[in-house]
Amino acid sequence: MQCLSGINKSTGPDDFAANISLCKRALQIDSENALALSLTAIMTVFPVITAQSDNPAAATKLADELASRALIIDPNYYAAHSAKAWVLMAEGHHEEAIVQAER
Repeated sequence: MQCLSGINKSTGPDDFAANISLCKRALQIDSENALALSLTAIMTVFPVITAQSDNPAAATKLADELASRALIIDPNYYAAHSAKAWVLMAEGHHEEAIVQAER
């Protein structure tokens, strides 16, 4: 999947826009692509965690929606749990994030 490949080749936050675009394209093809949902959630919330987001509340909300959709599609998918953990970290729920990441 190009979305994952783009993330693996990322050299920094400047690459996020292009990678999110690839993941959104994957979601246009298959709106239930749990990997694309999870990766988009992580890339959306990462700038919040690193204090580089212009609108942390909106980014966190969107990332939570994406991660939640991925978990509904596949409740056992590691990437969906990882995405949800990142959202919980952004919200300051660190203990919950650890539990979520361990699933």
